[in-house]
Amino acid sequence: MTATAAPAAPPEHLYAPRLRAMTVGSIALVSLLAFEALAVGTAMPTVARSLDGLALYALAFGGPFASGVVAMVVSGIWCDARGPRAPMWHGVAWFVVGLLVAGSASAMGVLVVGRVVQGFGSGLLSVALYVIVGQAYPEELRRRVFAAFAAAWVVPSLVGPALAGLIVEHLGWRWVFLAVPAVAVPAVLLIQPGLRALGATAPVRPPAGAAARIGWACGAGASAELLHYGGQQRGALAVGLVGVALVGLLGCAPRLLPAGFLRARRGLPTVIGLRGLASAAFAGAEVVIPLMLSRERGFAPTAAGLVLTVGRSPGRPAPGSRGGCVLRAPPPRCPGPGWAASPPVRPSWR
Repeated sequence: MTATAAPAAPPEHLYAPRLRAMTVGSIALVSLLAFEALAVGTAMPTVARSLDGLALYALAFGGPFASGVVAMVVSGIWCDARGPRAPMWHGVAWFVVGLLVAGSASAMGVLVVGRVVQGFGSGLLSVALYVIVGQAYPEELRRRVFAAFAAAWVVPSLVGPALAGLIVEHLGWRWVFLAVPAVAVPAVLLIQPGLRALGATAPVRPPAGAAARIGWACGAGASAELLHYGGQQRGALAVGLVGVALVGLLGCAPRLLPAGFLRARRGLPTVIGLRGLASAAFAGAEVVIPLMLSRERGFAPTAAGLVLTVGRSPGRPAPGSRGGCVLRAPPPRCPGPGWAASPPVRPSWR
């Protein structure tokens, strides 16, 4: 008598019952992070004019970037020690609070504070999501999740600027910030059941040097913020501030990056350096172009957003996307190489 082999179980997919809610919630959160990172530039000229805040225009972009550098390092250490659940919830909380502060701001300084808080939440959340993928999804599905995350960056980069322009024109610039929490909270609630299924992570001590890495991240973030501020000044003050900022970046950033980064050593250091330069160029242009179109050419926010949309071809990954990244294990400890200081901008009204 010959035994009949049991039929092989069909392979899981991203929207299998046990993964469906987590997949939808994770992609929604990444889309919201991308929208706030890529679309807010369309609204910022109107914000600066409304709040009389041109002097802090660059800080409104550099602030979330600088706090995000610190948050990514903190989140990596936190996820290693306690698991991704707490960093994710804290990330969502900081992100939502920052958006509410920015959307209700009555002065440009308050908006910058809100943006800094929002950026810290984005950094916590983005790292936690990648750790969740490494723990919750089987290895054969991870590349599909990361492809979905890449699409969640690309789509907002194409439609986000024009959509933000429409919101500014018809609802007001505040709703570019205030509308996002209404989607972020339900999205994170979709992920919660999957997190409970992962079980609790046994606490471990942070690795040696964790506090030092957070300190270097704070130094790099503060230097990047100073670089943005110095870029808007004039004369000797600008030269002094930019010089101090560059010294700070050269002293702190290599501590967070692979060895050989400054020498452009073959392999990962060169890849990170080139991606950083490309991202800085794109980010710098997309900060200045909407302001120039608005002030110098009289473009409405929607029209300025359409210019950015046309400039982003579908074949080019959006800044911040991980289009070609495939991880076969949970993300490495203490991530921090995703930062690249965008060039300071120096807008001026006429």
